[in-house]
Amino acid sequence: IAPDRLFSNSAGLADFRGARDSFRLAPDGSGVSFGFAFGRTDIGAFDLTKMESTTPAPRWLAASSGSKTMVVEQWLQNPRPTLNRRPLPLDQDEIALSAAIDADRSTLALGTSFNLRYFDREGVEQWHVATPGSTWQVNLSQDGRWLVAGFSDGTIRWCRTRDGVQQLALLPH
Repeated sequence: IAPDRLFSNSAGLADFRGARDSFRLAPDGSGVSFGFAFGRTDIGAFDLTKMESTTPAPRWLAASSGSKTMVVEQWLQNPRPTLNRRPLPLDQDEIALSAAIDADRSTLALGTSFNLRYFDREGVEQWHVATPGSTWQVNLSQDGRWLVAGFSDGTIRWCRTRDGVQQLALLPH
C-alpha cells in the first residue's frame, strides 16, 4: 500500500443500497438488473437463460411497494413497518430496509437487517429466513415464483416464494 493510502478496497463487490429503481426483474425472474455502487449510476444486468451479462430489457420491472389494496408504510430503515396500518412482526433490533408487493397484490416481501420475510395480504407471515447480511433490495417475479434479493455481501439470491428456500446466488463484481 502506498504511504499516502491507509485503506484500499479492491474487492469490487456490488453495493445495492439506494438502487431501488435499478433493481429490476424479468417477468419470470430469469434476468436481473442492479446498480453496482451506492450513489453511482452504472447499471449491471445478468440473464440466467444465457448465463451472461446483458443489457436490461424494457419489460424488466422495479419492485412495487404500494397499491390500493396493499398499503405498506414505514418500510424504509424503520423498525415498525406496517401493512394496511397493521404492524408487521420483526425481531428486536431488526430494521426494515426493502419491500416489494407481488403482481396480483396478494403477498409482500420484506427485506430487513437480519431476515428475508414473506407475508400474505393480511400481514400474516408465511415464512422468514436468516440472511447473509442486510437485505438492501427485494423484488418479486411477475409469475409469482421468485423472490430475488440483493444483500450487503454483494450477492443477489433467488428464493422460492412458496418456502423461502434459496435456489441460486449471483456474485456480480
